[in-house]
Amino acid sequence: MSRQERVGAEAEARLTTLVGQINCLTAQVVDVIAEVLDAEAWAPGGGVRSPEHWVAWRTGLSPARAAALVAMARRKGELPKCEALFAAGSLTEDAMRVIAAKAPVERDGELAELAPVLLHTQLGRVLASLPDQAPKPRVEPDRMVTFGFRNDGWWEGHQLLPPDEGALAQRALESSRNELFDDRSGDADPAARGRVTWGDAFVHLCEVGLDGLDPATRRGEARGERAQVLVHLDGRSDGDGSARIHLGPLLPDRLRRYLCCDAKVRAVIEGRDGAVLGISPLAATVNPRLRAVIEQRDQGCRYPGCSQRRWVQVHHIVHREDGGLTVSVNLVSLCPFHHRLHHLGAFEISGDPEALGGLQFTDHQGRGIGPPRFGPVAPPHFEAEPTFCPPLGERLESRWFSWN
Repeated sequence: MSRQERVGAEAEARLTTLVGQINCLTAQVVDVIAEVLDAEAWAPGGGVRSPEHWVAWRTGLSPARAAALVAMARRKGELPKCEALFAAGSLTEDAMRVIAAKAPVERDGELAELAPVLLHTQLGRVLASLPDQAPKPRVEPDRMVTFGFRNDGWWEGHQLLPPDEGALAQRALESSRNELFDDRSGDADPAARGRVTWGDAFVHLCEVGLDGLDPATRRGEARGERAQVLVHLDGRSDGDGSARIHLGPLLPDRLRRYLCCDAKVRAVIEGRDGAVLGISPLAATVNPRLRAVIEQRDQGCRYPGCSQRRWVQVHHIVHREDGGLTVSVNLVSLCPFHHRLHHLGAFEISGDPEALGGLQFTDHQGRGIGPPRFGPVAPPHFEAEPTFCPPLGERLESRWFSWN
């Protein structure tokens, strides 16, 4: 046997052994994630958006791979035969990912026979050929739109429309979301673009609708104020004042701090009898020049693991109500999601934003939030020796298989 043949044979044997171990260990990772999902242990606080965000934070994996692992964990127990092959190392993570994403429960046995001998692309073709399931009949409900402030101050709405009107509303939301996505797609790194949610799209749609209905905007003038917050302060004391949305509910102190942290402020001076004595011009709490300096320094949201680079807000580390100054050493960029969560008490920020690694983020239990720190490498533990056989790699012919 030549050296080329010997090295090739040894490499193939080692490769299949190692891939089998990787498959087995990944199945154990999915088991752990499934336990976390079942106990809802992924959201103890601290700004975690979702189980996918928690997995990416605790493992250092990419958001796409973290989402794939969570998707597999959500289907734990539904595909027992395929899961058994995965746990034994005979099925790859990529194969299990597409099976978990597309396979119905009743096809578990057939896929367990096919998947181990198919290439990933062939498995995708097989799953794409699955027959469609017959839709269940639906009873048409009454048309309904409700909205209003809840007891906790949040605004809530619910819409139920017939298909044609629902399609109209959905098209409007999709157009709004696409416009926001196009605005945010200027970042050079696609992975660092800010996430556009349907909530963002709904708020943007409302803003565009108000602009279209606002007579001042139609005349080309500056549009009126949208979310107006009234804060009542007594100039004779240092105490915090109450705040409420105009013609709306009283705001909690934390939400008041959030709305007044990075905002445009106008002071209204009242006399003892409540008469208005004067109104100041509208001024930003962080002027445009200082905002540009902070955005350039931070290059996006500073919360660990957050990839949003644009559309950030400038936060006062020491809050303005506590005497914090509007200077660069007391300012940090946060995306709207994490800025709001901080003011609601989900996590704390301290340290020097000017220094590399100078900021410390801690959750509500005082635990540090940052990149994962892995322990020493230990020998992998398997209940049985992992087995993995590479796919056949032969041409896939549709006549070789059929769905019953």
